[in-house]
Amino acid sequence: MAAACVGPAFLLGAVGLSGHTVILIAGGFVSGVCLEQFGIAWETSLQEHIPADKLARVYSYDALGSFVAIPIGQVAAGPLALLVGFRTALVICCAVIVVSTLGMLLSRSVRTLEHHPKALAPTDDDPVVAPAAA
Repeated sequence: MAAACVGPAFLLGAVGLSGHTVILIAGGFVSGVCLEQFGIAWETSLQEHIPADKLARVYSYDALGSFVAIPIGQVAAGPLALLVGFRTALVICCAVIVVSTLGMLLSRSVRTLEHHPKALAPTDDDPVVAPAAA
């Protein structure tokens, strides 16, 4: 799952190293597939490993941590591109993504996270599937 976080590096690398349309399309496609794969695996992992009564809190912290970095990156990207050049800045960002993903994969608990599907059979207590009154 965490290995899919490397996906955006494909698009940044394609833009930074090549301007050919076919390469950009391929990089964008691989990036999109990786991001969607990670998104589905992340949501599934949270729902499987976090108790239901704490799930909303974990989602809130996840969103805060995810979105707080966006403006920091946007503010830093312009000056970095002016300092080292557009293509070099994209390659640096690509390298940061690859190194960050490899850093995550160094954690054994990240690499070995197991999938534990729960049998979610409906019960008579569930109001959606409660037997209709005869």
